[in-house]
Amino acid sequence: MQAEPKVNILLVDDNPKNLLTLEAILSKLDQNLVQAYSGEDALRCLLNRDFALILLDVMMPGMDGFETAALIRSRERSRDVPIIFITAYSHNEQQTFQGYCLGAVDYLVKPIDPGVLLCKVSVFVELHKKTAKIIEQAAHIATLNAELEYRVQQRTAELAATNATLEKRNQELDQFVYVASHDLKSPLRAIANIATWLGEDLQDKLTHETAYQLNILQGRVHRMEKLIDGLLLYYRVGRRKMKSEKVAVGQLLLEVIDCLAPDDRFLISIAPDLPTLRTVRILLEQVFTNLIGNAIKHHHPAGGKIEINARREGDYYEFSVGDDGPGIDPQFHDRVFSLFQTLEPHASDNTGIGLTIVKKIVETEGGKISMDSGEGKGTIVYFTWPVN
Repeated sequence: MQAEPKVNILLVDDNPKNLLTLEAILSKLDQNLVQAYSGEDALRCLLNRDFALILLDVMMPGMDGFETAALIRSRERSRDVPIIFITAYSHNEQQTFQGYCLGAVDYLVKPIDPGVLLCKVSVFVELHKKTAKIIEQAAHIATLNAELEYRVQQRTAELAATNATLEKRNQELDQFVYVASHDLKSPLRAIANIATWLGEDLQDKLTHETAYQLNILQGRVHRMEKLIDGLLLYYRVGRRKMKSEKVAVGQLLLEVIDCLAPDDRFLISIAPDLPTLRTVRILLEQVFTNLIGNAIKHHHPAGGKIEINARREGDYYEFSVGDDGPGIDPQFHDRVFSLFQTLEPHASDNTGIGLTIVKKIVETEGGKISMDSGEGKGTIVYFTWPVN
């Protein structure tokens, strides 16, 4: 461990015996004790080094202690050095007052009590060391702050350049996705149109097997179009800031159910007093459309029951869409939220992307989604949505 640096203490007295006495007492502190035999000598010492404390005799020939103190205080470098005056005269109020006016921190009368002197000087030594340490730490912090500021500026410039590059790449990617989706859908429309024309024009000439194959072809084209639309929606979620508006959830659900047009044998119950939220309408609508649509599509029997509920939980509402359908084995719960994963791979209208979009929308809005289901026990999907 590095030894703690010693501090300088200036002892000023025209009498060598007094200086030896002071040195003998203060040697126990193990600091640098510097002797000066006059005021002039003391000032010369102050030109060359800094001191933690000055012990200054008042009565000296030539320049006395008060004159010396006045000159010490007049210099910027030594202005704040503590001075303890030492005098052989006691009960001299005028002299004491003069000493304090010159910035003395204490006033000792000879003969000096060694214990008192040692105690007082040690306090100033420790104070000087702590002050020096604080100054050193402050300088170190200032250096670190300057380095940090430089790094922040450097990092900010790098981030700005990166953001500009990303923005350009995003624009290029948006353009590519738009063109790609258009180029993918165009031949699909052509295939669908040809299949429709063949079915209409050759209706009387087609065999049952050919008609069946044309129907499969149209279904697969329709599935591909839905897959492309789903991928586009999945790509767009969270990429652009969308405008929020007041949305009455109850009214939104009525509109979603009307668009889905479920069989009359389906009973869909909506909890009363559903909230009005300030949110992006199209995103919440997409979530409910997928969840209710899945509950209808995968129910299998023509009729069934769907329940939609909500409850407030802090800064979120927890919504649930439950059905009394066939249910899903718990081992497949994570799978249904994964891209292109479906439990009915041969269904012509099932792309395996709907619940993935729902999960991404919910999580982009800061919510969570989960499922409670089991084979033959129906399915309940829970998701949270921010109040504002």
